Amino acid sequence: MVWIVQIAKEYLVSLVIASVTLLLPIGIVEWRHLLIDTISDTSCYFVWGGFSVRYNRFGFYDSTGFGPINYEASVALAIIWLTIAAVLIAGNLALSRQMLSVRTNFFIAFLCLLAQIVVPIAVFTMALSPNFAMTFAAPLPVSSILQIACYLAMRFFSKGQSSSAQPIPDVDITIERL
Repeated sequence: MVWIVQIAKEYLVSLVIASVTLLLPIGIVEWRHLLIDTISDTSCYFVWGGFSVRYNRFGFYDSTGFGPINYEASVALAIIWLTIAAVLIAGNLALSRQMLSVRTNFFIAFLCLLAQIVVPIAVFTMALSPNFAMTFAAPLPVSSILQIACYLAMRFFSKGQSSSAQPIPDVDITIERL
């Protein structure tokens, strides 16, 4: 039982990143039909499927797709999102084993944040069906932001501990005239 608690403490951020990746949406897209004004919706895209706000229903990715976004593009976006989460988790585990520095992992997390901002918007705009227009798109890179916040907190607390743990050396200051 003790080893389970130790593992949970050591890998808590990785568990949170994995759960955030699976539970929170990749992005929110508001779209409308170009010819029929009454057809519009706001869709939340998850790794596993989507949620239609107008119809208040969940849908899984299948051959018919979810919303006006292409099925293959939705699946590719989900795979990219899971890959980015795996990179963040691997970086976190390497940091806990002291295989990489905090600065290197922060840089990796920052690159993942850029990818989590750019890739969904590119997929949402390029994979939209021809008769639809996107009126709003917002990616939600929560896992990268969480990882960066954890690195910053880790860096802040490690600096505070290292500076307060070391004793202040006694220094004699002498002023000599030339």
